[in-house]
Amino acid sequence: MFAIFSPQAAMEGKSTPMTRGQRTPGLDTHAFGDRRLLEAIFGAAEEAILATTTRGIISACNTAAERLLGLKAAAALGLHISSIFPSDDTNGVQAAIDRVASGGKTEICETWVKASDGRLVECRLVRALIRDDEGDAAGVLHIAHDLTPRRASEKRIDDARKYLNDVLDHIPDPIFMKDREHRWIGGNLAFWDLLGGSPEKFIGKSDYEFFPQAEADHFWAIDDRVFKGETITTEEFLTDHKGDRHVLSTKKAAFSNEMEGRFLVGVIHDITHLKNTEDHLRKYVRKLEQSNQDLDDAAAMASHDLKEPLRGLVYQAAFLKEDYAGKIDAAGVERLDRMMALAERMDRLIDDLLYFSQLAHAEMAMTPTDMNEVVREIQAMMATQLADCNGRIIVPAPLPETVCDRQKVTEVFRNLIANGIRYNDKPERNVEIGFFENRETPQGPRKDVYYVKDNGVGIDPAHHHDVFGLFRRIRRANDGSNGARGTGMGLTFVKKIIERGGGSIWLDSAPGEGTTFYFTLCA
Repeated sequence: MFAIFSPQAAMEGKSTPMTRGQRTPGLDTHAFGDRRLLEAIFGAAEEAILATTTRGIISACNTAAERLLGLKAAAALGLHISSIFPSDDTNGVQAAIDRVASGGKTEICETWVKASDGRLVECRLVRALIRDDEGDAAGVLHIAHDLTPRRASEKRIDDARKYLNDVLDHIPDPIFMKDREHRWIGGNLAFWDLLGGSPEKFIGKSDYEFFPQAEADHFWAIDDRVFKGETITTEEFLTDHKGDRHVLSTKKAAFSNEMEGRFLVGVIHDITHLKNTEDHLRKYVRKLEQSNQDLDDAAAMASHDLKEPLRGLVYQAAFLKEDYAGKIDAAGVERLDRMMALAERMDRLIDDLLYFSQLAHAEMAMTPTDMNEVVREIQAMMATQLADCNGRIIVPAPLPETVCDRQKVTEVFRNLIANGIRYNDKPERNVEIGFFENRETPQGPRKDVYYVKDNGVGIDPAHHHDVFGLFRRIRRANDGSNGARGTGMGLTFVKKIIERGGGSIWLDSAPGEGTTFYFTLCA
């Protein structure tokens, strides 16, 4: 179990084991109780226990001490205890034994113990006095607790803490921790940069030592709510060490652990630049709205002021034709007719320009719309025109219901159908309207794609982009339009309406092969 040697024998270099019933100073059965109890305690103890005489000679050694030292008790007994310390400082170790023996006060220290293989083991060492029956110093008890597992645990904790700190320091957003008394207990580099100093300047201190009272009051009040269990994200102001005021979006939550107890963690996102940008953007939006309003007012005024003389020109030309009938030859009448047609065309251009300016910011009235009804209404409106040119509108399959601005989408279909009929040199002018749930395009796959396909004159690929520009009418010597003249803004309206609703439009066409317009009505 363990070996106990007589102090006298140890001093004489003998190693005769004590037998049951023998008495040894400091290890008397009367002092410690029954010998079996003493053996059980020594054997079961996890700490290494060595007993020495007052002269430092090892007189007892338990199993845990054997494991720690890497040698059997028989080899340790009779040695001076200084032999197991790496410095072999006999005088220093003996001085510690003398202090305990003379004063009776227990000493605790951390030191190194040398195992038999030369290995050094860090231990927490307790030295306590052993008294004999008369109360005199009989020896010293040395209890060594191996600190190796603890140091390994501490290293793992330190490594984990260092790793966590490294991770936090690489996060650009400031992060901080506070204890229950609202004092900072930690933070990352971004946080200390925001406060403008090293951690030592702030650790253990509160907001009131660095910020204006109103800001500190706000921080304190929010922190109190967080410590009561709320998780809060709030916008708040912080004045830094330079006097610059920041707008912060801060999320705070409380946590608990055995080391810090209840503590608060805050994650800050500095939104000062974002707020400044928003302020500038609001100013620009207000200016833009005012500019748009001024443009609308100017367009309305211009429309009125330009249309008035145009109407006068038409009236005067009509009066000339009527009042001087028979006095103006055929060439003069033709010129007057041409003047009236040009004035009326200018009147339409002004109306289209005014409408285009309104399209840019008109509200879209989005409602579920039956596209089949839309096509039927257009068919009815264009019945005479279709009959005159042998035109047909074909819908191969029912169209799905779509959420859109019905009036605006009707205009989209009407313009595309009218173009397909107008620019067409075929004996039978056909316009097909259909829908694809999925469609591959040069820009990638698209969903919910409508198309309007005609068998007309087609458009050269070099002009595909131009057809959507203002007043861009791609003419050919024989385009099948029979001299029909528009303002050149129909496709511009179509593109603007579709894009206002979040959709897009593109086309596939070649001269003589007809044109197919594809479009979506939402993003």
